[in-house]
Parts: sequence; C-alpha cells; structure tokens
Amino acid sequence: MGINLIFSLRTKANGGEFEGDAEWRAKMLIKAPDQAYWVELEEEDLRPEILLHIPDHQRLLYWRGEAESYDQLQQKYQELLATPAAGYLMEFIPRSQREVIWPLQLQKEVGKRRLTAYATGPLGRWTRILGAFTGAQLAIASLESSPENAPTIQEWTIDYGLPKIYPVSRLYGIIGRPLTGSLSPCLHNMAYRLLRLPWLYLPFYVESFGEFLEMSATDEYLRNLRIEGLTSVSPLKEEAWETVGTTRNPFVEIAGACNLVLRDGEHWRADTTDGMGVEEILRGLAFDPQGKKVALLGCGGAGRTIAAKLMARGAHINLYNRSVSRGLTATDRLGIPYRLLSGFHPAGYDLIIHATPQGKKEHELPFDPALASDHAVIIDLTYSRGLTPLISLAQQCGLRTGSGREILVHQVRQQFLGMTGREMPLEMALEYAGIAKINTIS
Repeated sequence: MGINLIFSLRTKANGGEFEGDAEWRAKMLIKAPDQAYWVELEEEDLRPEILLHIPDHQRLLYWRGEAESYDQLQQKYQELLATPAAGYLMEFIPRSQREVIWPLQLQKEVGKRRLTAYATGPLGRWTRILGAFTGAQLAIASLESSPENAPTIQEWTIDYGLPKIYPVSRLYGIIGRPLTGSLSPCLHNMAYRLLRLPWLYLPFYVESFGEFLEMSATDEYLRNLRIEGLTSVSPLKEEAWETVGTTRNPFVEIAGACNLVLRDGEHWRADTTDGMGVEEILRGLAFDPQGKKVALLGCGGAGRTIAAKLMARGAHINLYNRSVSRGLTATDRLGIPYRLLSGFHPAGYDLIIHATPQGKKEHELPFDPALASDHAVIIDLTYSRGLTPLISLAQQCGLRTGSGREILVHQVRQQFLGMTGREMPLEMALEYAGIAKINTIS
C-alpha cells in the first residue's frame, strides 16, 4: 500500500507553527505539487498566483475557526466549495459541549463529497475518531498522545483498528473529565473486532454528564447512532448517579456513585463494577475480609463502593481521605468516621487499599509499604505503564499485592458483559493490558 504525502505549512493563525515570511511560504506551496500528493491550502492561499500552480486534484483546502450557528458552519463549507479541490478539511473550534456534534452533522449532510470535519480540543477529540468511521476522507494523527489532539498512529491502529473501517451500528464509551491514558477504548474495541461486532467505543470528554445524556436522546445524529452504554469515571461518578437516579444495584445507592450507565429501553440505568476487581484479587489471594482490619485511602465514588462491599462481608474499615468534604460524604453514607490521609500509618492493617489519584509518577508514594505488617495485602487502584511505585516497593518488601491493571481487566470485562451481554476474551484483555496472568483459584 502506497503512502500519499500531504504538504502542510500551516500558519500560527490557523493552529500551526509557521510564522515566517508570507512570500517565502507562497513559493514553497507553489513547489509542493512536485513533492507531495496533496498540498494543504488555507483561505489566505486561495489566490490566482498560487492556485495557478497547484492542480485541483492536488488541493486540500483547510479551514479552522468558530461558528455562531450550524447554518454558519454550513455556509463556510459552501464558501470553500467555490474553489475546486480534491478534499476539504474543517477544524471547528466548539465553544460549548452542544456544538461538538456540528462537524459530524455537516459531514453526514455532505455525504460522498470529499469532506473531513471534526471539533477540536478535548471536547471534540471523539469527533475526530467517530468521523473516520462515518465518512471522513482523512484520519488525522498526532505524534504524541494528548487528551486534546488527534490519536497517535499507534492509537489509531491498536485502539481503533485503522486502516480497516467498518459501518458503526452502535456506540459505547468512557465519559469523564479529563480522560488521559485510559486503556478502556483499546480493550473494548479490540474485543469488538475479535467478536466481529460493528460497534465502537469512544472517549467522551464532557463538561456535563446530564447535558450529554440529553444530547444523546434529542440530537438526531447521536440518536440514530444510539449510545448503548457508558463507563463513567472521576469526577463524574456522582453526577452520573444523580442524573440517572435508577439502579438495581444497592451499592450504587449506598455509595452515591456509579461507574456504569446502561440503556434500559428508552431510559438509563446506573450500575457499578467498582469493587469487583478488588473482590477478584482477594479471591485469587484466598483472602477472606471477614473480621479483617482494612484501611481504605480515598473516599471518592470507587472508594465508597469498595468500602460498602467489604463492610457487607464483615471487614472492619478505617477510612482516610485528603479532603474534608469527601470524607464527610463517606461518613454520612457509610456510617463510619473518616480520618485525614496525612495521619495514615500502615502498621497493623491486614489489607490496605489505595484509591486516590496519586501514585502514578516515579517515586510518588502515598505511603511507605515497608512500614506495613508482614502479612498485609496492598492493593493500588491507580495504574500506569508498569507497576506503580507503591506496588513495586510492596513486592520488594515481600508483600502480597493487587495492581491497578489487574483491577482494570476485571472491571472492564464486567463492564463489557453488562454493556453487550458477551464475554470479553480474557487472554486478549491480559495481553493489551500488559499483564502476564491474573491470580485465580478454583
């Protein structure tokens, strides 16, 4: 398969890096057709002295900007069409969550014409991905992974299966703010491809969970694609539960948070897989929580759910949290007091569960596992490329551990089952999560 080069010398005013001499840039554009398959042209380049040297079939017209309305975005596309070209690339800068869908609507309306349109920034990142499956001419890649830019080439190929494109009949996704480094899109989409399911799992960065659900029901474009299930992550777990308000899982009500929202007919239902990964790890270690002394560090939605599940199995829980507000919320919902995380000491606990956002960076330890009891089990919900500093040091100390990636595999597989009614292949999940095996017992 050949590679078609696009010559781009994008100016600073249009989101690029070039801010040099305009005449020199014009000369480079004129020479570009001999070196590249396409030449990217900005609106300021659409002058006879430049267009005369660039054939229609080598022009890629580029526009970046805002629009006051969808009609105005349509009008801008019509203006671009006045100049014949092989392709048209529109980067729309959304001012709100509701506007991000406009480029995809335009792309659908245009149909088979040569248009690639998407919204920019973290709000619009998912439109770059979905657009590639719904008619875009180009899939733009970034050199480095970023929550704001296009996926990298590795993300395109592994997470989303390019260059293979298929008609998408159903959408799922992870919804949060921010979304960085999640393995969920990779695991879900890889499973869809292995099971030959024409579905797509997207990273939805949102400002408001409730507004997004409303959009999925009222926006014609999203309604036709039909979002069937969402994984909610911090800090939207509480908002997700407040928005949906219906569940069959008592632990959702106890914790006041959910990490899974499923379509139930024309309505939504909240559920949670928080705690399931911890339970599976404890089962694999033959650790019975009954009567055990447990320290839980972090009183967010995941921490509260885990605490509630362990309490139901007879564990004695001590809660620790950095902020007073979350600590008081946990106390109110669980009926047990919390202590400030700054005063935590690991000695004397049978099980220590770390459920705060800290601990990914090198040498960033939420506590010193060397001070824990020799028989203690250490579980870290945080995950990074390798072992977190906490788990790495705990293993060096000879302690039994459960890593965030192990928990992720357990929970993602449960989420996949809840969303699709099918099993995510275990070996595939382990491979792409970078885990050799998971502790299990019969």
